[in-house]
Amino acid sequence: MTRLLRISVFAFASAVVAGAAVSAQTPRPTPTPAPVVVLIGCVELMTPVTPTNPATPAVATYKIVDVQPGGAGQKPMTLAAEYHIVGPDSIAFARYQNQRVELTGSISAAPAQAPAPPPGRGQRTQTPLPSTFMVTALKVVSTECK
Repeated sequence: MTRLLRISVFAFASAVVAGAAVSAQTPRPTPTPAPVVVLIGCVELMTPVTPTNPATPAVATYKIVDVQPGGAGQKPMTLAAEYHIVGPDSIAFARYQNQRVELTGSISAAPAQAPAPPPGRGQRTQTPLPSTFMVTALKVVSTECK
């Protein structure tokens, strides 16, 4: 009986190793990276996100408005009027508030939101979140927005 058990364990281990080797050889689809685009617009402060914990400070977030395509040779594309902008810590968007900038990066879809209940009397409807622009580079075009 011990010999039969050893053979079964060996057969099982061999099947697991063979399965791992086959799955390692199967190519996995590589996600297509978002295309790099250049946008020109004005940096504005979005309504600060107030956390549910009162001890946590509100987080300032920024958006780019009055969006126009930038960069020569860029394919024509349909742009939204504004984008929520995020980027590395090295780009302090607060420093560029109310300035016209050229942003290089990629656009990602707007985050999904749970459907809001219908507003009651005197309540405002919830504004949908804009799509996000992942900033990799920023250049000031003008220190004023018109």
